[in-house]
Amino acid sequence: MSPELQWLIYILIENEIISNEDCLSLLEKMGEDAGFEAFAQEAYNAVSEQLSEEEAKSMLDSFEEAIELAAQMAEKGEEVPADFTETLNRGKDVTEGGGRDKENAEDINEVLLSLINYSIENSASDLYLSPNNPPFMRVAGKIEYLNDNPLTPEDSYHFNTVLLSEEQKKHLKENNEITATLQIGGVKIRSNIITHKEGITGSYHLINDNITKLPELGFSETSIETIEKMLNYYNGIIFVTGPKNSGKTTTIAALIDILRNKKEDCINVFEDPAEGIFSSTSECNIIQKEKGTHIETYLAGIRQSYNEDTGILIIDEIDSKETAEYIINAAENGRFVIATLTTYDSINSLNRFVNLFPENKQSLIYQKIARILRGVISQMLLPNLTDSITLGYEILVNTVPVSNNIFEGKLYLLKPAMEVGKKNGMVIMDDCIYELYREGTIAAEVALKNLYNRKQYEKMISSTNL
Repeated sequence: MSPELQWLIYILIENEIISNEDCLSLLEKMGEDAGFEAFAQEAYNAVSEQLSEEEAKSMLDSFEEAIELAAQMAEKGEEVPADFTETLNRGKDVTEGGGRDKENAEDINEVLLSLINYSIENSASDLYLSPNNPPFMRVAGKIEYLNDNPLTPEDSYHFNTVLLSEEQKKHLKENNEITATLQIGGVKIRSNIITHKEGITGSYHLINDNITKLPELGFSETSIETIEKMLNYYNGIIFVTGPKNSGKTTTIAALIDILRNKKEDCINVFEDPAEGIFSSTSECNIIQKEKGTHIETYLAGIRQSYNEDTGILIIDEIDSKETAEYIINAAENGRFVIATLTTYDSINSLNRFVNLFPENKQSLIYQKIARILRGVISQMLLPNLTDSITLGYEILVNTVPVSNNIFEGKLYLLKPAMEVGKKNGMVIMDDCIYELYREGTIAAEVALKNLYNRKQYEKMISSTNL
């Protein structure tokens, strides 16, 4: 391989102009004796064919700069950095696993299971496997390393792909990411696997197959009564909201458990990926559909449910304006809907939902939501004083004052309405967090970090003696 070609490949890969995989494919096709300019032309053609005309012009400038720099470095007699071979073969490690024998898959599987079991034994919520880093887990919101041994890119590839089917590996290769529910040794995991410069990284959320009841989750007796009243309706919408990894899926599982034991109906559950396993009862039929496996989109699933005599819809995430429109339509036409949003509290949740629509339609959406909303459950998980986690939550009930404010689009008036509505079972997140601090469940710094109206509570917290 000529010095010019070595430098060109090194520059293209290091500046992420072309992938390791594409370089390896071109070398295999053209041979290592390929001409410098011929290789550059083929590389540009491979990269630019999927780009717009404007993007292709910008890419051409990047290639010309790389070609000029490569020629200059070769003419000066500069040697390609010592890690050139590692840089070139990094793509092979990521996409082909570095050629490790397939019979080692069982050993890899066994080591991965031991890492997962160790994480479970230590009450971890997530396990992370990343190249050039030791395995680590998240326990009560904090990062803890399992050992001091960084994973090589090759090891990270094998650990993160050993459970994938050939179809899933193909998806990962084509899209550079995949989210899937995996099973290993009786343990169910929600995995997210991505490709990046260093290799393949996987995050694994450990799923508890047992349905946790609302009291065990941390909802008070009064709040449980409020939630169960919301579930008594036969139409309308409940939003379950919170940031990522705030326990929304666990709460929804508890709600489904209540519904299947109190209603004679059919429940359609749409997830991405499918996590819970819900058994039907003699009076309630549960159908679970995974996005990308059983349905192409949530919208397609909701449309299907119209023909399936389904009375209850559970939607994992409202991912588009069209999905939001169909959810409203379903609730208006006699169906009961529970859907999640990745938002902090009730006001932000309603604001996020309405903002999915163009501005000229938002007034109408406020009016529709005012009529069909049953309530909003917002939640977060807080590290407590026993090295575990505790639920902080907010509950909005659609009372007449709340409905009137939503109808008029005056979401800024919802907090005062919730203060008045505490007698109706409403809970404000800040009050819940302060109460957790006051009763000695969480530390002052945790409370202050998560309070929305921090100034209002700072004096109260500093004057409280636990």
